[in-house]
Amino acid sequence: MFSYIRGFRNESSIFDLSQTLRCCRLMFQYFNVLSKKRHHLLFLNTRPELNDFTLFITKNFRHSAVVDQWTGGILTNWKQIKKTVIFFSPTVPHRRGGMGRVNSPIIEQFQEVCDTFPRLRKSRRLFQYLRKDKRPNLLVVLDPNNNEYAIHEAYNLKLPIIAFVDADTPSTILKKITYPIPSNNRSIVFMHWVLNSMMLICTKNRLMRAKAAQRKKQAEERRKKEGPRGSGAKPLSKWSRAKKNWCDFSRPALPLFFSAKRGEKK
Repeated sequence: MFSYIRGFRNESSIFDLSQTLRCCRLMFQYFNVLSKKRHHLLFLNTRPELNDFTLFITKNFRHSAVVDQWTGGILTNWKQIKKTVIFFSPTVPHRRGGMGRVNSPIIEQFQEVCDTFPRLRKSRRLFQYLRKDKRPNLLVVLDPNNNEYAIHEAYNLKLPIIAFVDADTPSTILKKITYPIPSNNRSIVFMHWVLNSMMLICTKNRLMRAKAAQRKKQAEERRKKEGPRGSGAKPLSKWSRAKKNWCDFSRPALPLFFSAKRGEKK
C-alpha cells in the first residue's frame, strides 16, 4: 500500500493520483473486455448512498448485485443458491434477454409471505438482485474493508476481483485483490464517477452489439434477395467454369468425345 501513498498530512495519508489513474485505466480495460463478451458481473455494495448506481447497472445490463451484508456461501455454494433465487427474486431473466415475472402461484404466494417474516425479508433483500443462470465471472467490491469474506470466497474460486482500497485496507485483503484501486472510497463524487464510467462502457458495448446484429440481418436479407447468382456475386473465373463443367456429370461431354474418337456419328 505504501507504493500508492505520496505522503501524509494531519495523520491522514494522501494517495498518488498518477497511480490511481493508472489502476483505473487497467481496470476499465479489463471491464471493457468482459462487457464485450457479455460476462456475468457481481457488484457488492454495503453503502445506501451508492445503491442507485449499482442497481441501475444490474437491472439495465443484466448483472447481479448484493446491496446488503454478505452471506457466506453465495459464490462457493452457487448450485444451491441459484435454486433459492427463484423464490426470492420478483423477476427472472428469460433466454432472449428480457426480464419477466414468474407465472407460478406458489412462488407469488411465497413472495407475499416474505414481507411478514423478518428472516425471509432479509433473504429476499439479499437474493432479489441475483441472476440464477450462471456463476459471476467478476466481483466488484465497493467497500472491501467490510467484505473480507466475499473477497476470500472469490479468491478461492480464482475469480478476478476489483476493489476500491483505502489506506486502512489490511495487506491480507490487498494480496487477494486482482485490480486494486487506491482511492478514498468514502468519496461519493469519485465513486459516482467510476460507476458512471462503467455504465458508459456497458452502454457502448450494447450499442455495438445492436449495430453488428443489424448489419448481419441486413446482409442476410440482401443475400436472400440477390440469390446465389445475383448481381452482387463475383463472376466465375475460367478455371472455376472449367472445373464446374468437368464435375457436372449430367452433361454429355465424355460420351461425345469417345464417340467422335471412334468415328461414330450421332
